[in-house]
Amino acid sequence: MKKSELESGMWVKTREGKEYLVIKNSKWEALVNKSGFHWLDNYNEGLVMTPDSSGNDYAIFDIMSVFISDPRFCYGYGGLSGNLIWERT
Repeated sequence: MKKSELESGMWVKTREGKEYLVIKNSKWEALVNKSGFHWLDNYNEGLVMTPDSSGNDYAIFDIMSVFISDPRFCYGYGGLSGNLIWERT
């Protein structure tokens, strides 16, 4: 899967095991959860977070799996529920 294929409402799980909701709108694109967010601009097309200008590696934030969730469930009610549509091999 490519970053450009992510859609608002999808869920992702990072290498560190945290779950984020994908939000894309006309002003910004981000992964968000109760603890914070990551700008999608910081990811390459392969769903890998790019190192910063100091060379710091953020591989723990690489996207490892993508889910389409059932709209009846949301993060605040017990976490990720949905169908796995992509997983990094």
